[in-house]
Formats: sequence, C-alpha cells, structure tokens
Amino acid sequence: MPDAPTIDAAAAPRRTPWLIIIGIAAVLVFWVVLVTFINLPPPPAHPALPGLDDPAKRAVAVGQLAKDKFVPIKERIRELAKDGDPAVRTAAAGYLGALAEPADATLLRAMVEDGNATVRSAVATALGACWDGEDSGRGLRVLLADKEPAVRNHAALALSGHLDDAKALDDVVRALATAEPGLSEQLISALAAHWKVPAHRPALASGAADALTGLPDPAQREALAKAFGRFADISAVPMLLRRVEGELVSRYQPKVIKPAVQEGLVLALSGLGEGIAEPLCKLAVVEEAETTVEDIAFQALSRVGAKAAPALAAALGQARFHQDPVKTVRWVGLLTSWKPAAASVAPILANLVLQGEPALVSAAEALAKASGATLPPAAPSAGALPRLGPTGLEVGKALPAGPLPATAIIRAELADAVEAIGRKNTLTVELLRRDGQWLPAAEGHGINKRQHLVQVTPTSDGVSLKVAVLDDQWIQGGWGEYAVTLAADGSGGTWTGSYNGLPFQGSVKTRAYPLPTITAPAPIQPGEHPRILWRADELESIRARARHPVGRQILAQIGQRLTQQRLAYRTKLDHVTNWTSGMDAAIGHAVLALVFDDPVQRERATALFLPRAETPPYGGEHGEVLVPQIPYLSLGFDIVHPLLDAEQRAMSARLVRNNAIWAWNVEEGGMGNMARTYAEHGLPALVLLGETGPLTMKEPQSSGPLVIGKTITLSPSEAMAPRNRYSPSEFIPDWLVVGPLPRGLADPVAALGADAPLPAAGSNLTLDGRSFLVAPLPDEARKSSAKLKDQGQYLAPPQAAEGDRALLLCLLDVSEESGCVPDFKHLMGANPRIWIDGQLVEPDAAILLPPGVHRVAVEVRGTCVPRFIEAPARSRIGAAARYQVLKARFDAAKATWNKEQAYGDLALMIRQCRSGLRQTCRNQVEAERQYSPEQWQEKGNSNFGFGSSWLFLGPLHRLLGSTGDPDPWHSLATRWIRPVIKDAHPLVSSQALARELSFGLMAATEEQRKLMAKEIRADWLPNGLQPMGCLELAATFANFPYEVE
Repeated sequence: MPDAPTIDAAAAPRRTPWLIIIGIAAVLVFWVVLVTFINLPPPPAHPALPGLDDPAKRAVAVGQLAKDKFVPIKERIRELAKDGDPAVRTAAAGYLGALAEPADATLLRAMVEDGNATVRSAVATALGACWDGEDSGRGLRVLLADKEPAVRNHAALALSGHLDDAKALDDVVRALATAEPGLSEQLISALAAHWKVPAHRPALASGAADALTGLPDPAQREALAKAFGRFADISAVPMLLRRVEGELVSRYQPKVIKPAVQEGLVLALSGLGEGIAEPLCKLAVVEEAETTVEDIAFQALSRVGAKAAPALAAALGQARFHQDPVKTVRWVGLLTSWKPAAASVAPILANLVLQGEPALVSAAEALAKASGATLPPAAPSAGALPRLGPTGLEVGKALPAGPLPATAIIRAELADAVEAIGRKNTLTVELLRRDGQWLPAAEGHGINKRQHLVQVTPTSDGVSLKVAVLDDQWIQGGWGEYAVTLAADGSGGTWTGSYNGLPFQGSVKTRAYPLPTITAPAPIQPGEHPRILWRADELESIRARARHPVGRQILAQIGQRLTQQRLAYRTKLDHVTNWTSGMDAAIGHAVLALVFDDPVQRERATALFLPRAETPPYGGEHGEVLVPQIPYLSLGFDIVHPLLDAEQRAMSARLVRNNAIWAWNVEEGGMGNMARTYAEHGLPALVLLGETGPLTMKEPQSSGPLVIGKTITLSPSEAMAPRNRYSPSEFIPDWLVVGPLPRGLADPVAALGADAPLPAAGSNLTLDGRSFLVAPLPDEARKSSAKLKDQGQYLAPPQAAEGDRALLLCLLDVSEESGCVPDFKHLMGANPRIWIDGQLVEPDAAILLPPGVHRVAVEVRGTCVPRFIEAPARSRIGAAARYQVLKARFDAAKATWNKEQAYGDLALMIRQCRSGLRQTCRNQVEAERQYSPEQWQEKGNSNFGFGSSWLFLGPLHRLLGSTGDPDPWHSLATRWIRPVIKDAHPLVSSQALARELSFGLMAATEEQRKLMAKEIRADWLPNGLQPMGCLELAATFANFPYEVE
C-alpha cells in the first residue's frame, strides 16, 4: 500500500506566532505614537497635556480617550477638569462620564458652578453616569435650578435614570412641570416605565401629589397634571388621587388644589378613555373621596361620557344604603343623562326605593324613565311595631303599712348591725316572700359599695340571717349572724346577734313592695350577637323599623353623622383625637350593614372597629393615659361581631375583656364609687356573658387559721412558774427552759401532754425515753444588742447553743380579750414553733386570747425574741364562715366553666355592678328629694340624673330579666325611672340627656314610653336628633316606642 500523506507539524504553527507578534507590535506602535504625541514638551500654561498648545487638539485627544475608555492616563485627565478652555473641560467631563465610576462624582460635583453652560450640561450627563446617590444627587439638584434651560434639561434626564432614589424621583416629577415638550416626552416615558414596577408606585404617586399640591406656580401644576394623564398604565390614577387626597385632608397643613390644576387632572384622566371609568367609580362612588377629588372624578367621567355608564351603574348598585343622599343624587343624575340599559339599573332602583328618602326616590323615578326600567313599588310603610324583648318591667309603689304580705319584697333595715371604720352602720336586706314563705337567699347592702350575700332561715317570729359582708378597697367586710323578730302588724321589729363575733342588737324598720312583673327573656346563646340593642333573632323586626317613618328618619341621621365623618375608615388611627369618634362611626356603619345587608357598610364598619379593638384609647401621641371608652368598645364589639370572621371575633373578645372589664381593677375586692363605673363595667360583662374564654375568676383565699386560747385552771405546781404580763409588742423575759431536746422529736408539747400543767423548776421531764431538767432561764441568757430594732433584747438559752433545740415555757397573764400574732420575724432561730394552751400556732395563724392565764411554749434553736403583735384576730371568726360562702360561690361559677371554657366569672361581675348601681340609684333619689334643682346647682353638682347608668340598666333587664324569683334590684331601681323630659332636667348636659333618653327606653314602663315617644316626636326629630351620636341613634332606632301611634 502507498504511504499515507504526511503533515509537517512543525511548519504550520510557525506562521501563527509571527502573525500574533506583528499584531501586538502594531498596537504598541499606535499607543506609543499617541502617548508621545500627548507628551510633547509642554508649554508652561498646559502641564496636563504637554506640547498641545491648541485647545481644540487637546479636546480632540481627550475625546478620543473617552471614546476608547482609556484608563491609564485618568489622573492626568482629572487635571483637565480645571483647564482654562471650556471645550477641554467639556471633554474631560465626558471622559469621566464615559468611565462611569461613582468615585468621580465628587470631582464632578465641584464642576457644577462652571461658568460655561456647555460644560455644566456635560457635567450633568456625567453625574448621571457616575451616580453615587450623594454627590451626584446634590450636584444635579443644583443644575436643575440652573438659569439655562439646556442645563436643566440635561440634569432632569440624568436624574430620570435613577428613579429608585426617592429624592431623584421627586426632582424629576417637579422638573416635568417646566420641561420642554421634547424633554417632557422623555421624562414621561421614564416615569411610565418606572411605574410598571409595583414597588415603585407609592413613591411615584407620592412625588406626583407633592408636586401637584406644592409647586408655587399654578401653570406648573396644571402642566404637570396634564402630563400625568399620559402615563401608559391606568392603575397609576387611583393611587395618585388618593395621595393627592391625603394632602388635602392632612391633619397638620392641608393643601389646596387650584381650579386650573383640577382642570388639568380632569383633562388628563378623561384622556385615558373609558378604561378610566372603573377605577374612578370605585374610588369616588363605592368608596369615599375628599370633595375635591370626587369632583375631579365626576368631571372626568362626564367627559368620558356614556361609555362609562356600565362602570358607574355597577358602582351605584353595590351600596344597599346610600348614607349621603346629596352625593348619590348627583351620581344617579349623571347616569340618568346617559340613558343606560334598563337591566343595568335594576339593583340601583330597588335600593333607592327601599331607603325611602324622598330625594332618592325622585332620582330613582328619573333614572327609571330614562332607562325604560320598571320602578319597583315602594315597600309599605310599617305601622305600629311590637316592643323588642320581654315586656316592660312594671313595678308598683310601696305597699301601705300593715301585716306582712304573703308575696312581696320586704326591705328590712337592721340598725347598728355592722361595724366599720370605728362606728356602727345599718345593714339593709332585701327579703323575698312568696305565698307566705321566705325564700332562702337574699341580698344585702350597706357600709360600702358591695352586694352582700344573705342566707335566710325562717323562724317562728321572723327570720334568722347569716350575712357575708364583702370587702372593698376601702372597707373590710365581715360575718354577721342575726335573729330578726318581725312584728305581725308590719311595724318593724328588733334583732339580736353578732358581727365578727361581737354581740350586737338593734331595731328593724321594714317596708313592703309588690314583686315586679318581669317576662323571662330567652337564654343567651354562646356566640349570639348582637344582643344589647337587639337580639340576634330580632333582626327581621329591626329591618321592619327601617320602613317606619321614625325609623327612616333615625337611619337618615346615622347616615348624616357618617357623612360628616367621611374618610374616617381610611384615616390613620390616633389614640387621642379619633379613637372614640371612629368607634362611634363603626357602630353606625355596622347598624346599616345589618339592617340593609350592605357589603359597603360592612367593610367600613370592620375597617374602623378592628384597629380600635387592637389599640385601646390610652397612651396617646402626647403621652396621655385615657380611660378606655367602655361603652363604645363593648357595644362596638357587640354590633360588629356578626361582620367579623372567627379569628377577629376571638381577638376582639379578649381585648374587650381585658380593656373594658379589668382596666379599672374591678375585682372581688374593689369597685369604684362612681355611677358610671358600675354601668360601664356591667355592660361588657353582659356583652361577653356566655362567650368562650379563660376562667379568670380568682379563687377566694382563706384569711388563715385562728387559735383561740383556752380557759385553764392553774395547778398547784404552777404557782411558782414564770408569769409574764401580756402587752402587745412587749418582750417576754421570764421562762423555764428544757433541753437540749432529742433529735427527731416531732412535737415536744404533745409529748408532755397538750393540757398538762407547766412543770416546776428543778423537776425532771421524760421525753422520748430520756430525762431532762426543767430550769429557770438564767440571767446571762437574756441579752441585748444595738443591732436589734425596738427594745434590742433577745434570748440565747445555753441549751439551744450549737444547733440544738430547747423548749421555753411560761404563763401569760391577759387582762382583756386580745387578738395577736407571733412576731415570727424576730424568732430568729431556724423553724421556730409556738404553742398556746397546747395548740400549735401556724405561721399564718392569728391568736385570740380570752382574759385569764395562758400557757405558752416556744421551741428555740439558737436565739429568739419572744413577743406578740396586736392583730384583729376576732374578725377571723367571721372570715372563716364568710370564706365558706365565697368558696361555694366560686365552685358554682367554676362549674359553668365547661368544655368550651365559658366565662364563669362574668355573672359575678354583673352582680357587683348591679349592687353598686342600685345604691347609686337610691342615693340619687334621696338627693333629689332633699334638694331642688336650684339648690343642687348651688352645690355645684350638675349630674342631675342617672347618666350612663342606663347603658347597663336596660340591657340587664332585657338579657337576664328573671326566670323565677324576681331580682329585688329591679324593683328598687325602676321605681325611680322617670321619663326623660327636658324641662325636668335643666342641669343635665345634652349628651348625657341623649344617652338617658336612648337607653332609658329599654327599661321604661309602657306609660313612660308613651311620654318619651311624644317628646321625641315633638322636640328631638325636628332638631335632627341632636346631639346624638351613632351610639345613641342606634339605641333609639332599636327601642323607639313604635307601638305608640
């Protein structure tokens, strides 16, 4: 076979290196010539580029270097920034801009004051390229204010490349107002591209709004407004208008948009065509907008024309209740002018007719005619409507004096039955009789603001009472046992008994009242809301009230109050200025949402309520600590509850409980002494009763054991025993001592015998099989120390030294009954123990020493300071009995804390509030009997009425009523209810009067309701129900006497 062709492997690569070498040599020659050209011998005036006398040649050379981004001679080019020729400085700026290094921004920043406009323009472009956020921004901001338009244009274009910077964005937005047409197109394109990134939109809208409201020249603002209409993305519009609106309603420095700017925005928005209709209708019709912004939207949509009709019809149809008839009539009129399709306006017509407002009905008629739609018939006006809840509470006047009625409330006043603050006081007990039998439980009051617990046992001539008098934060309670003898003719009687173990006696005054007539309400169901203004199953009856002429007027006033607070649901929450007004508005929106099943009102109600539930109104921006507005928080939760989801309901319930019930430390031991305290704290307890949650009721604590000294007879062997006179806090010096005691001996006194006499000195005692000498305490065992306070004396028995124990024994002479406790803190040995008459005294026990002689034993280890401190020991006799009653009550409440963790302690809270309010009502009546309004005014007290007590009184009756035995408090309180006639209350504030009226309707008798209905029609409705807020209007709407025609 022929040989295969061969390749010269060495010859081929030889040609390649030569080509590479020739190429490299050519490049080097070029740069050597260029550098040599630049480095010709310099004339003295041009050290940066030696040999180039001609500025034009230097400029050309630098320009070529900039074009090629040649870095090696960068430092020399920096010197050219100070060249005497403008063209060279311009070329130097261009060179630095071409390299685009942020480090050069500082040098360029120094060139913004250059005297040549062309140089400044080049510097502006270079600063944009060398952006560092600091020097670049400052320099361009200076150039934006340049006197030359060209310089300003270059600065604006440079900034438009850095719109992520908030200051740069703001500068570009402002520059747009004065830019030439060509430049404005470029800036608008940059801004529109920037808008397409969602994260950039808030800053862009903010900058636009600031410019629209802040530019001093109206022409600039007008031009800017028109320019914004050229954004490619319609979604910019709502955010821009909201931002403008924020400037208009600013709390601190609200701005004003001049008519020319409004016209510019209208032109810009309408220029976007029918696509703008939906966002504008959502912003200005479905939602709410500031008046100026709403006008802009209205005019823009008017220019768009009938193409916007579907969007406007859909927006108007979303609301079931139109809270601002003037606004609604305006928008419906615009829609009518376009003659929309009949099908699109049917929901609008139904809602306008349903609301029944004359202006809205007229607008509906015009719209139906223009569209060819059929106007739905108006709902028939509701006539007389039944009263909500159980029938009114009817209570008769006091029965005439005479024999005890078989069925009645017997109010018995036991004079001097309890002792507090060093004096005796009257105890009032509300006893119940039914069919000639005394009922076993009653309520007592007196001494303080508490409701006392009474156990009743019938006797042959009256009743036997056991009374647990409860504490409050001012007065300690106790335990009373009384045998009450009642005269058969009803003239009163007498009593004998004791209070805290001390014997008392006194007279009894009685007065009989008929049992009230109360219809038992349906039990509260867990999760049932609303329940205060109306029950959940009464919603249809509530909706019927919206068709009653009075009901319509009240709802119209709620709408007017909400219109006055427009934008409240989108206004930032402020603890000080708008917490209460916002919660009041939440109640108004919620009522409308429930009555009309309105999703728009629902959204506004929850938007107002939730942040206020999370943030109670204290700790405001100025550091104020404000009392929680309990009625608004409680009623707001109750009425908004059906509009919330499960998580929001649970969160809100916790906050209502924490902020409304426990904010003022209303616990078992304390209540305030103001009427509003009882009323306002009872309201949230009613709102939450039966709801799920933790058991927070505190278990009652025993006051501690009591050791009562025995009456003993001394044995002959004790005649010579050490005998000390008892005096509170005095050191006891004389003792017998036994020891050291055997280790492991549990109770030396028990080993001796609990009732055994004291052994004689010098005798021997056998303990644990060992014999011990009984010796007098030696004098050297009595010591003193300046380190000890008080008397400075202490005992150091030698038998108790080195960790051993000794037993000290003595007799204590007590001249009169004394209560005391051992001063254990001065019994300095480890685990000291004391026995009184053979009874071991626990560390938390009190001792009651009857007059006479008592045996005392003290176990000592090391040293001790034996003495007793005075203490009210006798009160523990009653405290022990009272503890058993309170413990039983706690156990009963705990039993209601079921698997769902129902609040078992709220019933107790209601009882406390009810008791205090009852006493407040009684005091109020007594004051009114004692003073005329003129005299009351002279005393400086203008609270001539129950005030906020009605908030609790009416719901308490409607929710709990009586399922068996009537509540005596109802009888006492409602006897003093009177119609809220203005002339009868000349000193009550208008707001308090409105609250009394609206909530008093819930508990008033039928006769009183007739008078109140007459007053409301004559005096309140013609005045627009002033000064009622949404809270009072909602209560009036639910409870007005619609049954009275």
